[in-house]
Amino acid sequence: IERGTTAHQRTVCGTLADIAELAQAATIRPPAMTVVGDVVGERERIAWFEHRPLLGRSVVVTRARAQASELSARLRKLGADVVEAPAISTRRRSDPEITVAIDSLEAYDLIAFTSVVGVDSFFDVLKDAGKDARALAGLSVAAIGGATSTSLQGHGIAADCIPERQTAEGLLEALSDVQGKRVLLAQAAQGRKVLAEGLTLAGADVTKLSLYDTIAEELSAEQLADVARAEFVTFASGSSVRSFVSALGGPQAVATKKLVSIGPSTSTALGEFGLSPTREAGQHDIDGLIGALLEIA
Repeated sequence: IERGTTAHQRTVCGTLADIAELAQAATIRPPAMTVVGDVVGERERIAWFEHRPLLGRSVVVTRARAQASELSARLRKLGADVVEAPAISTRRRSDPEITVAIDSLEAYDLIAFTSVVGVDSFFDVLKDAGKDARALAGLSVAAIGGATSTSLQGHGIAADCIPERQTAEGLLEALSDVQGKRVLLAQAAQGRKVLAEGLTLAGADVTKLSLYDTIAEELSAEQLADVARAEFVTFASGSSVRSFVSALGGPQAVATKKLVSIGPSTSTALGEFGLSPTREAGQHDIDGLIGALLEIA
């Protein structure tokens, strides 16, 4: 068994008479171990480890480091050799406008969250102001998707609106009845304008609450080398696409990979560089992203 318990595990079976020859023919190299005895006869029945769908397949995760752990862990359980190459990071803002909005939450009819980071940043600000979830009493709460809704639940808030299509466009459709309402939009400073502009056109009085910045990250020489040998690259946002392509020096370094996109806006970002996703997730969350990857693996 070569490199046992890793994504690169390989196994050769034989008898004491021919195992050395078989291992040499298969180019088995250290670190390796040898198992001798009747238990080897049970291998085909209990060899679940090597039957995992992504065993030995190299997958790049480009999510921000703080959000990458769940996706990476799930991919490793499926057998993948995960390359973490966070193309972006997030940094909380402390603008005076944030304090003003937090101090006047009762003036709004609706607050909309477009990301898990936005939820966490908002409740960090609430805590710093000596407040908690009770500050949202009387407001309707909208979440762009399941992950954002789950994050809200962790803070004691059940979202009133979760669109079927987990995109800005889907949330805009779900919030069509906003004429004359005051809406607080919690997002990144670099967030897409689709939702704010659409809500304004629908008659809402929109306040953009820019809670955090999305910052491009440089990749180390080691990360770049790992990315170069990888087969798949996963993208969970348009910002990660732009930063990742920039970190690699252009789209030519990505064009030969199998690209998996979490949804339409991320695929659009790939299109800005003349790239197309090999597969776009039908369900725009981590479950959908993993499912799309498994479809092409």
